[in-house]
Amino acid sequence: MKEKLVIKNFGPIKSVELELGRMTVLIGEQATGKSTVAKLLAVCRYFSYIYWDGGIVIPSPNESIFSLGLNEWGLTEAIKADSYIYYECKHYSLTVENEVVKIPVHDDDTNSVILETEDVFTEKLTPLSNEFTHLLENLETLKRKSRSESNFGVGWNVPISFFKNDVAKIMDNPFYLPTERGLQSIFSLGKSSIQNISDSLFNQFAQLDQIARLFKKETIIEPLNITYKNIDGKGYIKKNNEERFFSLFSAASGYQSTIPVVLLAKYYSEIRRKNKTFIIEEPELNLFPAAQQKLMQYMVDIVVNRGSSILATTHSPYVLASFNNMLYAYQIGQKKPNETAEIVDQRHWLNPDDVSAYMLLPDGTCENILDTEENMIKAEKIDEVSGILNEQFNALLNIEFDKK
Repeated sequence: MKEKLVIKNFGPIKSVELELGRMTVLIGEQATGKSTVAKLLAVCRYFSYIYWDGGIVIPSPNESIFSLGLNEWGLTEAIKADSYIYYECKHYSLTVENEVVKIPVHDDDTNSVILETEDVFTEKLTPLSNEFTHLLENLETLKRKSRSESNFGVGWNVPISFFKNDVAKIMDNPFYLPTERGLQSIFSLGKSSIQNISDSLFNQFAQLDQIARLFKKETIIEPLNITYKNIDGKGYIKKNNEERFFSLFSAASGYQSTIPVVLLAKYYSEIRRKNKTFIIEEPELNLFPAAQQKLMQYMVDIVVNRGSSILATTHSPYVLASFNNMLYAYQIGQKKPNETAEIVDQRHWLNPDDVSAYMLLPDGTCENILDTEENMIKAEKIDEVSGILNEQFNALLNIEFDKK
């Protein structure tokens, strides 16, 4: 079962309906809502944003847990009077609507209570699996027990083991990698080095920093053909044909933006051996086309084909072409596996059933760009700019020849 995400009247999005695969690609012009979709997915996948866990942060009567999540992910300004969000996975469905309600407020001037209108999110969480139903039942039991033992009558002592064990078994908090993902920059300059970074994104950087510190031994970064190691919280790299390491802080921007992606993939697939969803903004960032292909092949091998998931936003036709080659290799490989494997390693074959691809449009809607008959991404959609440039060049040629 593929996940479903429906968004209406939220930020730049008017109406989109997405089915999310193990490998989901979002393309589109700037400001069409790619990051909005990615962050909303993250909020919908965090247990603490869809159900009050009994914690000390209690939503007020006119505030939902989901709205707290939107605030922590910097999405509050995207809310509109008629915003609507629907998310569905195998364990639960979540419906969130923004409604205009009357809120009683004390008026100091008249010393009376008046009603003011306010936009309020209402959410409905529906369990779809026995596992999720039992999870909520267990939490409510723990909350009642905690309230009875608390002098304040507030259930905020739910044991952390519940979240680390029970919740973690069925909930996958995505790891979000924005474009500003250099390992060294944020923690050398501080949170203020990136303007308007949300608390949740900064927490992702903090986790990334902790994970990077675990790679104290020399680690091959396969897509870049370099070696990485972390010493006292600082990253060092060297090319595989060289002996000397140098600071990642002074390395090429392509290294700085790609190494975090690879380290996270290695950590969850090889160390934790845990399935994870990675949300990656522009994985191609600062990379030469050949390196973009190698990174995509690596991520399909170590992430997608091992049971984890990726949602990637991209502007690169090379990324789409890389996916198409892997999709095509999978299809041809079903009939001629040996010959196909000589061209595209079988580790990089990509099952079309695992793939979803959409283009977000300037009018706030979206288009499915996965050709279901060919089982290929319509790469020409992102390459339309090339067609415009070619038309201009041909027009200039015509002028030159006409003059002659």
